[in-house]
Amino acid sequence: MWSVDSNKIPLHPLGNIIYSIVTLSWGLLIRDVRLLYIFIFSLVILFSFAGYFKAVIKVYRIVIPLGAVVGLLAFLLGDGLIGSLMTLGRISLLGFSSVLVVTIDATGLARSLTQVGAPRWLSLGFLITVRFIPVLKEEIQRIREAMMVRGVNPKKAGLQITYRAFVLPLIIRLIKISDTLAVSLETRGFSTEVKGTIYRPLHWSVKDCFVSFGFIICIISVVFIQWIGLF
Repeated sequence: MWSVDSNKIPLHPLGNIIYSIVTLSWGLLIRDVRLLYIFIFSLVILFSFAGYFKAVIKVYRIVIPLGAVVGLLAFLLGDGLIGSLMTLGRISLLGFSSVLVVTIDATGLARSLTQVGAPRWLSLGFLITVRFIPVLKEEIQRIREAMMVRGVNPKKAGLQITYRAFVLPLIIRLIKISDTLAVSLETRGFSTEVKGTIYRPLHWSVKDCFVSFGFIICIISVVFIQWIGLF
């Protein structure tokens, strides 16, 4: 059995995208708050055994407090306890869907899109976007550290100082990184006008089949319970 703390065998990238879209779509259609939380709990258990336990915990450390604040506001605005719990549940569902997306391997996603015949510009666009997120995070951290070295507290800096010491350097760095990335793709022979070659094609593993079967059971159970009006 797979460890809940291990993700040595990642799920198929296209599977993760499908799980994320279907999870969010079906979750928004659930009308009963108890069924919504049962649905979320079932998916968390399923994907925890698939190796996403740590990723879920990290995201929920942010999502749960945020959802609680929004749910409290909904309660104060007159939605009642059920409305606030539904708000918290749907924000939790959005956080779970984001886990499945942010854990996707960028190279694997581009490779799988090429396998299914997706346009070359689409697979390259996904690859660049996903790769660019950690780079952006690193650049923001570097600029913040540079501000602190120069005696400027990023949290207490005024609007003018923030613009000159943070926003402008970040924009300049992003422009330079974009140029470097474009040249890097060109020198490596990436093109949207030719069909890509896949040296290591991705296939659905036994783990993917297990997760897909469990995911389908969760979806069918929600539809059946809501159809018969059990809740």
